[in-house]
Amino acid sequence: MIYVFFGILIVFLTILESQLKSKRFSYISLIYCSFFLILFAGLRDGVGTDWQAYLDFYNYKIDGNVEFGYRFLNNLFSELSIPYNYYLLFINSISIGFIFYFLKKNSIYPIIGVLIFYSNLYLYFNFSGIRQAIAISITLYSLNFCINKSFSKFLSLIIIASLFHGSAFLFLSAYFIPREKMSFKQIIFFGSLFLTLIILISSIADLITLYTSKSASYYLNVHEKSDSILKFFIIGILIRSVIIIISIFNRKRLFLIPNSRYFFNIYLFGFIFYLATYLISPDIGTRGASYFLIIEIIIAGNIIHVLSNSLNRLMIVSIFSFIALYKLFGYMSYDTYKYNSIIFNII
Repeated sequence: MIYVFFGILIVFLTILESQLKSKRFSYISLIYCSFFLILFAGLRDGVGTDWQAYLDFYNYKIDGNVEFGYRFLNNLFSELSIPYNYYLLFINSISIGFIFYFLKKNSIYPIIGVLIFYSNLYLYFNFSGIRQAIAISITLYSLNFCINKSFSKFLSLIIIASLFHGSAFLFLSAYFIPREKMSFKQIIFFGSLFLTLIILISSIADLITLYTSKSASYYLNVHEKSDSILKFFIIGILIRSVIIIISIFNRKRLFLIPNSRYFFNIYLFGFIFYLATYLISPDIGTRGASYFLIIEIIIAGNIIHVLSNSLNRLMIVSIFSFIALYKLFGYMSYDTYKYNSIIFNII
């Protein structure tokens, strides 16, 4: 229930932000939210599907098949006998720091982005897939150099991100995504690209699972396969379509904002990636698409900005809030997400 409780608090801040339209309020709220998310993930104990695997690696280094960047930081803190939760606080500071800096730099209404990030990616990655959490935060930050068309700096950050999760190389495609309205030839090109993507899914799986203890075939054939996969796929499509539909309805004003069309195209690229891969492998579809779909945290704030009517802003905030709380309630059904903190243990 604690996830929903904090979700409601962020919803409250999001509503206030949309009505007050105060940069000072947004900035102060963003700082408080960043500290909360760092502490919430860093002080947890036994929470997350991959908790034990990461803890064992920290204490015993029983699995050396981990990317160099993460292995270096892990071993550095471990060999200095620094408690594991201090290490978690450090790496979550990196992850949250990059994401929230990108929000501050690119969003006029960043708190609605915090709400989306918290309910959609934060619990999935910062609590479990922590290597990819770092990689995604770095690739998101690298978009600043995409915007400025500084390929060398962009590529450097992608390489750094790949040192934490090899799948970060997927985000290289973001540099070549059109920054304006796509032409017919570009649509045909990207359509062909995704057909190729489906054909080469095994190679992509090898990239995403390059430094994992489980093989690509595990993710393609076993992991998260269930009779309800189609139901989750449809729900995923409906939820991920909301930002697209709202953007299209407000496109005349939305796409006047600098880089908004580019952000929308990146999200659309991730959405199609999700459609093309999820039924083949839910885990790979979700993880691969997340590099692109995270840009929703910026698009949502831009949408709020172009709505002049306070009632319309409240309606849009309510839609995103409903989706966020729906996702947060979902985590309550997983035993691995039953929250516990080292603070509770001390008390």
